[in-house]
Amino acid sequence: MSFHCGSCNRHYGSQKALQQHVRDSPVHALSFDCNSCDRSFNSGEALQQHLRYSTLHTSTFGCDDCHRSFDNEEALDQHLRDSHIHQKDINTPLDVFFCSFPTFNYDRSLPPATSYASLQRHERWQRKSTASDNAWMRYQSALESELHMWYGAEDDLTAWHALCRAIGIEPLPNTCKQCEEAVQKTYINIVDLIE
Repeated sequence: MSFHCGSCNRHYGSQKALQQHVRDSPVHALSFDCNSCDRSFNSGEALQQHLRYSTLHTSTFGCDDCHRSFDNEEALDQHLRDSHIHQKDINTPLDVFFCSFPTFNYDRSLPPATSYASLQRHERWQRKSTASDNAWMRYQSALESELHMWYGAEDDLTAWHALCRAIGIEPLPNTCKQCEEAVQKTYINIVDLIE
């Protein structure tokens, strides 16, 4: 009597030999395949671990405009909604300030401090002159307005949380006062936040 292996079309002299063949032959090993990257695993557990930890399978949501990546769609949506990088069509307080000098070639993509230094050279302001002092006060006011525009008012906890997230404070404090204290302990150029 012959015992036949249908998978590999081989014949064995006993049932025991056929069972040993099926158990030990790599041809008959169970295979757990990853559909995304065509890798195979010996167990379902190994496949699950691969799916959990392989960077090939990490879902990321990318911003096409600035090439940042986010872990979930909600974070990407918040970025698109709140990031001033994606709201370039609006005139911000800094835009209004710099455009109030009609002969100045304002480039909104430059940092505000760089634009202000260029404006000073363009206008040939002397230190402590009335024109220079007046422009400096208007520039500072525009910076403050810009900060409020992007991050809200001082008594708005949501605005404080946005600022804390922008500069990497975790966990988020529970009150506006705690947020203010946490921000004061952090060295950050506030102008960098509105660039």
